[in-house]
Amino acid sequence: MAPEEPARERFSQALKVDPDFLSTLPREITESAGEPKNWGRFHSIDAFNDKASAVRWCIPPGWRVRLYDDSNYAGSYKDFIGDGTLREVNLNSWSYGDKVSSERWLAF
Repeated sequence: MAPEEPARERFSQALKVDPDFLSTLPREITESAGEPKNWGRFHSIDAFNDKASAVRWCIPPGWRVRLYDDSNYAGSYKDFIGDGTLREVNLNSWSYGDKVSSERWLAF
């Protein structure tokens, strides 16, 4: 039996349009308790499909978040491995900026 996905209000990631997290009004998507999102289709989340330029994450050990370049968890992907610390990356430095269309949490 797979472990339950960790609570997003404690461990989460933010996908941002601003690649350096410096904008005074960065556009981002996050999820909090009571506000479920369709993470399999970013187009249904404020038309955020192919707009993420940066990721900030804090994921617990034993988990990873996989970002896919196509909707419904398809296409190429990048994994963000959990170690419980806050991290961030400019996706443009990985040639993955403006390509993210879906994501899912996965246990190891």
